[in-house]
Amino acid sequence: MMFCFAFVLITMLTSFVQSILDKKSDKRDKEQMNQQELTQLEQQPSVNCSDVKEFKFDYYLLSISCVCSYSAFLILQSNGIRMFQIRYNLTLTQQTFLYTLPYFISATVTPFIGYFIDKIGKRPIFLIISGNLLLLSTILFSKNVDCLIQDQCFSLVLLAQFINGIFFALYAPVIWPCIPLCVNANSQGTGFGIIGSIQNAGLTIFPIIVGRILFNENAISYQHMIYFLGFITFLANISNIIIYFYDIYHDNKLMKPTLKLSEYEVVSEQEELTDNTRVD
Repeated sequence: MMFCFAFVLITMLTSFVQSILDKKSDKRDKEQMNQQELTQLEQQPSVNCSDVKEFKFDYYLLSISCVCSYSAFLILQSNGIRMFQIRYNLTLTQQTFLYTLPYFISATVTPFIGYFIDKIGKRPIFLIISGNLLLLSTILFSKNVDCLIQDQCFSLVLLAQFINGIFFALYAPVIWPCIPLCVNANSQGTGFGIIGSIQNAGLTIFPIIVGRILFNENAISYQHMIYFLGFITFLANISNIIIYFYDIYHDNKLMKPTLKLSEYEVVSEQEELTDNTRVD
């Protein structure tokens, strides 16, 4: 309990420090901006609930990809240790190692992947790659194997979890930067909020279904769970593929690399994006 309290306290302190830094950053930016840039910034349209109606098709495709991909991964992880024990007959040490492996890979590799994607863009392609990695790990877990002898299936699970880790490291720096590119500049918070709500809805509904599948907990029921997660992953992959083709015919905005712009250019670009969205 004290350990959890310490984490909550650290989170609160971090949020407090972040708020102070953000306030100082805003003040510094305004001091560095000239009058023309300030005027452009002040003339940005205000947030309106009706802006949600202007979200394009690619935004909702991203929502489907997000809810399906994260649900498949997180549900697998939350049931992983029990599955490793019951279906794969692994030791406790092996179970905990395999559970933490995707998170360790993600913590190590994600910053470098994010930097690389900022440099080259191609986000829809990396969405497809990440989705196929998740599907591949699901296929490995769906194999009907005999694990009566302890440690016999360790290599298979290790490979599947390693692939899961690569997926988790790749998916986050690809999916989240796509959202600001698909919504108006003054609706980005709303865009993140809605997609977060959809994701949490999936993480509410899908675990209930999995709970019914695992009502009689045994090796076969865990295999059925994998089949269900494979179906969710398949939906995510379909969404990723449609995103790729949709982006091709809509200015390739997700394919472009991230460019560092001045404050004035950022405001101008955001206004242009808003105007184009409303015209469409």
